[in-house]
Amino acid sequence: MKNIAIIAYEGCWAVSVLLAKDFFTIVSLLDSHYSLPQSYNVEIVTTDGAPITSSSNSIVVADNSLSDKPYDLVIIPPIEGSKLKSMPSSSILIIEWLIPKINSSTSILSLSTGSYFLAATGELNKTAIATHWSLVKPLSKLFPDCQFINHKSYLKMGSIYTTGSL
Repeated sequence: MKNIAIIAYEGCWAVSVLLAKDFFTIVSLLDSHYSLPQSYNVEIVTTDGAPITSSSNSIVVADNSLSDKPYDLVIIPPIEGSKLKSMPSSSILIIEWLIPKINSSTSILSLSTGSYFLAATGELNKTAIATHWSLVKPLSKLFPDCQFINHKSYLKMGSIYTTGSL
């Protein structure tokens, strides 16, 4: 069984968190329908296991907190662009948590502006990173050592995938 973490954080888009969880729930339902073993264990994780408030002021309930648990896939949902100017202090915990995941070749899927967290690790300097077209300039100013790209649907660098849209 593959373990999947979806990181929920203050200001993220709840639709992406729940869409990812729903996708894997559908896969599990199909597994059950065809009498196959369950393929995925999916958790929404927050820095402390507490609920967060999304960009649309919706509450997202966590299944777990960031931990040393090994994951086969980590999904980073996007953040609403104006929030990049004042990222919550808990963001540093996510950034520090991601560094060993990147270095251990854990598969990571960053959706659109979730690329903020990958860039903030410093592990992707001099790397092309897909993100939303409207935030290429602001992210480039924040992380001048990264090359943000907006004209690709997705980019793959080793085990890291970044997308330009939701």
